[in-house]
Amino acid sequence: MNYWKKTGLCVVILASSLAASEAVEYWQLSTQEKSATRATHVIRVTYEDLTEATTNTAQTLTNINVSAKMGCSGVKLVLEEAFGDSDTNYTGSTSITMGDGGDVDRYVTATEVNEAGTEVYLKFGTTTEYAYTSADTVDLVFTPSAEESLSELTAGAVRIYFRIDDARPGHGF
Repeated sequence: MNYWKKTGLCVVILASSLAASEAVEYWQLSTQEKSATRATHVIRVTYEDLTEATTNTAQTLTNINVSAKMGCSGVKLVLEEAFGDSDTNYTGSTSITMGDGGDVDRYVTATEVNEAGTEVYLKFGTTTEYAYTSADTVDLVFTPSAEESLSELTAGAVRIYFRIDDARPGHGF
């Protein structure tokens, strides 16, 4: 039984001065899942979502819009399948950070998720509980090794669980 409710969102991929958008899986968790994970939301990113074709160029997924009187905390990264490709000429590395416009790794510092590195299958985010005083986005940044591009990946999936608190009138508390 699937308890997740899919919510609509737009992902903005930043590369050079061009911007494009595509969807990424993102859910508000059911009451049962919230209790089990201590999170309110989960985002799932697979290798297919990583489309940056320029070597040694990061891709930013701007997934979660937050407003003043909202906060983010309780981040947990779960690597479902290590990222990788069939190219054996390079050592391969893919790291992920999670932050926002004020601090790119506010919630998750650089974490290896590539099978050719020392991949981390479970990582708890920083202990940061951050309350926003103005609009921002919570961002995921994927960075490949110097010799590779993210679009070369042929495997990999990661879930990031987190809690969003909303103290705006009529939205929570």
